[in-house]
This record gives sequence, structure tokens and C-alpha cells, in this order.
Amino acid sequence: ECAPFYLHYGMCLFRVAVESMSAGTEANAEPDADEEDPEEDPDDFQYAWENVEMARLIYEKIKDEAGAGGSSAEKSDLARRIEGDLTEHLKRVHMVLGEMMISQFNYEEAVPELEKALVLAGADAAKVADVSEILGLAHLQLGNFAKAKQVWNEAIDRIQAARSGHPAVEVLDALEKSFRTNIESATSLEKKK
Repeated sequence: ECAPFYLHYGMCLFRVAVESMSAGTEANAEPDADEEDPEEDPDDFQYAWENVEMARLIYEKIKDEAGAGGSSAEKSDLARRIEGDLTEHLKRVHMVLGEMMISQFNYEEAVPELEKALVLAGADAAKVADVSEILGLAHLQLGNFAKAKQVWNEAIDRIQAARSGHPAVEVLDALEKSFRTNIESATSLEKKK
């Protein structure tokens, strides 16, 4: 039952860490003499990572437990209550872990986390687009231009397939336009290399 709290707290700490990094580079302030050595005191990013990772471990355990039980009577009460949302929770965890790695310029490790999130996004075009945007950018940072374009083209295909009957067609149109712009930028960068 604690996994959502770990995830949300970790996400909040991650946002604080990102904002602190931005504010620190803008202010260029000298550290106070009273401040502790950063090596001795873990920062918000470290606490964020630990909380999101704890959420991942809990959700994975629930997933294993839910899959292991043959009948619903054998599953724990928690596994039964959370099973419907488990895929969404795991997608979100992997996406946040990927974003955290990207914020630390660790694109190689971000890609597998984001690929897991993409698989868990399933057929939902908006969720696929959300993950694909970040995954494509990670590939772009690694110089994998073809892979970045492939990820974005696949997202466009899913958006086009979901367009009819989707309640937010305007959002899908904007996402498709964004992906097409990303593909053009990746092609331009690839030609410059």
C-alpha cells in the first residue's frame, strides 16, 4: 500500500532536485560556510531515486504475487485491489526512472527504462506518445538518429490509428505535429554529422 506514496514522494523530490539544479546554475551563488559537505548528506535526487526505486520493487513484488496466485482467493487483498492499475503504475515508475537518468545525462541507462515504460503503455496512443517523446530524445542524445526517428514514427502510427473516435483528437494532432518536427530535427542533425 505504500508504493504510491514512495512514487509520488520520489517524483516530488525529483522535481525539487531539478529546480534546485536550475536555480543553482542561475544564481551562481557561493556555498555558505554553514552548509554541510554534499558528499556526507545525500541530496534530493538521491532520496528521489531511492523512493522511486522502492516503489518499483513493491510494484514488481505485487505483480509477481498477482501472477503467482492461481485463483483470486489465493491472491492477497492488496494484489487484488491494485492489479487493475498495476501496469499503469509500473509504466509510470519506469518512465520516472528514465527521466531521472536523463536529468543526470545517463542516456544509456535511461533507454531500457523508457523501453519498459513504452511496452507497458500498451495501445493507448496518448501514453505511447508520452513515453515515445522522451525515449526518442534519449536516443537522439546518444546519436542514435535512426532509432529516435523510428520511435517517433511508430508513435505517429499509433496516433493515426487511434485518431478516429478518440475524445481528444486535437491533442493527438498536436502530438503528431511535435513528432514530425522532432523527426525533421533529427534528420537535420544526422546530416550535419
